[in-house]
Amino acid sequence: PTRRSSDLYRRANIAPLDDPGALQAATFERASLLPRSVRFEERNYSMHDPIEDIAAGLEEFKPHVVSAYGSMLEELFGHLLASGAAFRRPQVVAYASDPLTATMRRRFGELGIVVTSVYRCVETPLIAFECEAHDGLHVNEDLAPVRIVADDGSEAAPGESGAVVTSNLFGRGTVLLNYLIGDRAHTLDAP
Repeated sequence: PTRRSSDLYRRANIAPLDDPGALQAATFERASLLPRSVRFEERNYSMHDPIEDIAAGLEEFKPHVVSAYGSMLEELFGHLLASGAAFRRPQVVAYASDPLTATMRRRFGELGIVVTSVYRCVETPLIAFECEAHDGLHVNEDLAPVRIVADDGSEAAPGESGAVVTSNLFGRGTVLLNYLIGDRAHTLDAP
C-alpha cells in the first residue's frame, strides 16, 4: 500500500549544500536507521540562500521537523517571529554543529515546538542525541563509542573537561578507532 504525499512525515534540512559532507548524517539516517516500511519526504535547503526564500520554501513544504545548525534556526525563526506573519510551526526543531541560545530554546518551548540536538561530525555522523529530559546527551555507544580524555592522556573523571575521542564502528570502507575529533566535553555523574 502507498500513502499520499500529504500523509507522509516531512523533514526539512537546512545546510550548506555546496559542502559534500553537509548532508551525510541525513543520508546515513535515511539509508541505515529507518526500515523500508517507514516512508518520509525530505527536502534540503541551502543555508546560503536568502532567509526569506528558505522561510517561503518551508511554508510551502510544511515540515514536521526542521533540522539545521543552531545559529541557522536562530536566524530563521528570529526572522519569522519579527515579521509578525503567521507561519506553520514544525513539531520539532533539531540542531547540530553550533548551539541555540537559552532564549531561543525557551521561545521554541513557548511556541509548542520541541527542541532537540544531535552531536555529530563528518567522520562519525551520529555520536549522541539529546536526552528526552533535556539534561545532556545519550551516546550512541553501539555505533560510536566515546571516551573523554584528560590533558595528560588519562580518562577524564565525570564532570572533568577533556578531549572527545570516538570510534566509528559502522563505516563500510574504513573503521575509525580512537579518533580525536578536536572537541571538548565532559561526562555526567548520572546515567
